[in-house]
Amino acid sequence: MADSTGALTLIKDFMEVVTKFSARRLERRSNVYKAVTAIRLASIETKAFIEEKGYQPNLVLVRLWHDALNKCAEAGLRGELPEYLYSKAEFWGQPSEWLENHITLELVPKLDYLKKACDDLLVELNSK
Repeated sequence: MADSTGALTLIKDFMEVVTKFSARRLERRSNVYKAVTAIRLASIETKAFIEEKGYQPNLVLVRLWHDALNKCAEAGLRGELPEYLYSKAEFWGQPSEWLENHITLELVPKLDYLKKACDDLLVELNSK
């Protein structure tokens, strides 16, 4: 009788671990989707703003890029992508300062690069 109780406890403990792991995995996937959505929204809004008004300071874009950065952090995304998002937000705070210095301008990613990064994230998520 003690053996079956111990086995049931082990199975229950194992199932709890599996359930927690699955929940974390689903949460991470959800957070990555939120990050991709935030990046794409910021990119689309940025492109529309550039076409309409050029390179003027824009606090709405600063907030959108910071939101994308925060979503990346929540998703646990690391590497150059969060740094690029930070630079993008900083750029829209005072574009003229960045445009005058070509060295710092290289830190600001192109919208096409960010679209590809989002596409790559989606491919990675869909392959798991």
